Amino acid sequence: MDDHEGNDITIEHFLSEHYEEESAIARFYAGKVIFVTGGTGFMGTILLEKILRSCPSVEKVYVMMRGKKGKCLEERFKEQFEGPVFEAMRTQRPGFQLKVYPLEGDCSQPQMGLSQESREKLKEVNVVFHMAATVRFDEKIRLATAINVQSTVDLLALARTMPDLKAFVHVSTAYSYPQNKIIEEKFYKPDVSPERLMNILNSMEDDMLNAITPQLITTWPNTYAFTKAVAEDVVQQHSKGLPVIMVRPSIVISTAKEPIAGWINNVYGPTGVVAGAGVGLIKALYCDSEKLADMVPVDMAINSVLAAAWDIASRDTENRQLERGEEAEPDPPVLNYVASVDQPITWGQFMALNARGVEIPSMRCIWYYDFRLVKNRFLYLIYQFFMHLVPAFLVDMGCRVVGKKPFLQDAYRKIHKFSTVISYFCCQDWQFRNDNVHKLWDKMNSMDRKVFDFNMKRLTWEQYFRTYMRGLRVYILGDPLDTLEESKVRYRKLKLAHLAVVWSVRILVFWLLLQLLRWIVL
Repeated sequence: MDDHEGNDITIEHFLSEHYEEESAIARFYAGKVIFVTGGTGFMGTILLEKILRSCPSVEKVYVMMRGKKGKCLEERFKEQFEGPVFEAMRTQRPGFQLKVYPLEGDCSQPQMGLSQESREKLKEVNVVFHMAATVRFDEKIRLATAINVQSTVDLLALARTMPDLKAFVHVSTAYSYPQNKIIEEKFYKPDVSPERLMNILNSMEDDMLNAITPQLITTWPNTYAFTKAVAEDVVQQHSKGLPVIMVRPSIVISTAKEPIAGWINNVYGPTGVVAGAGVGLIKALYCDSEKLADMVPVDMAINSVLAAAWDIASRDTENRQLERGEEAEPDPPVLNYVASVDQPITWGQFMALNARGVEIPSMRCIWYYDFRLVKNRFLYLIYQFFMHLVPAFLVDMGCRVVGKKPFLQDAYRKIHKFSTVISYFCCQDWQFRNDNVHKLWDKMNSMDRKVFDFNMKRLTWEQYFRTYMRGLRVYILGDPLDTLEESKVRYRKLKLAHLAVVWSVRILVFWLLLQLLRWIVL
């Protein structure tokens, strides 16, 4: 697939080569050695590209990677720079990857799976970005704890061996304490301490542990949010004397403008719903259309993370203690990077904007777009039965008749499991405080506000979702825009088929009601 397929998904041009002199944040990163966990993930990929592009004088970047799907470290490292995200760098700065050094590691392993040699190399690190996490909401509690909690303990301990550490950024989530309807920029206490959680895990076999997980996570909706909350407690307890700052982004979705608008590489959260609805697979979602959809573009979230590191490095802990009159060292600063305060949008508005995707239908569509948000759970279950389960049963029965493997019922089981997870966030509101985000923005000079823009007030949702839908078509469905005319013709046929089915069902229902009425009268 041609990386330029998105038409209006364009690569942002590099700013003047002299901007680095005017950018306080770029100057901060000049000559620095950086360590990134989760550097091959969705957010980590954008962070790595942004550092290399906007902070060209950075000394080196260590990226922790693990072999995956039979691929060795060298193969994963090479693949990291082959996609569309790094196209601008490949074109304008050949050899940029020479500043990146992969280190083999695994956050699910003790000491993050880092060798002693790697740990020695990391002693020269100045800035740490802890981005690694398991984002599977239904992950087994043992693995979720190892990746989200124990790795944070290990990394903070490792940070104490870095004599010239300037900043340590822990990336959490705005939904680490979803049971709180008002979420401030401060630390909260989980029901289970990190130490107690570790003791429980060490004293139980997997079967018993999985059985008690619902009781263990108590008021948290899933193991992801629970372990992220416990990880925050680790940060609060183990960060004393370290330049630590924590950023809590809300739901992170595709890029707004850089390095390419509309880029995304996963179907987590609302993107999965939009993709499923767009191809005609998902017909309904249990969701209150009037509730706020708190989501932020990944490139803007990463800009806030990079600015946060600059901010904590520029602070003087001793002066802050004197100003506050505190004897004990204060907790690390917390930034709630959310959209609902400065640029609110409801789930109804979100889906209405994405419904315009019918203007650029994909060749991957299996049916016409016919999607609705359903607030009433009983009504949603009716929609689910008649619009998902019944068609899936009929299609799979047809597959068996012709000797093909049935697939649709299994697909809908996965969709319904996924829908249950996201519905939790679609049926309620949270009030976030983001004063620290505003204060950080106020500290930045005019050049930094251009280069590291994270001001949600500047974002226009209508324009954003125009590129969002094109990006979804190109990068998720793998459907280049040069098939657009052909897909429009095909989509019109799907629409006619859809209308034929709808009217056939209506006529059938009317006929059945008429027969019932005659039977009652007679």
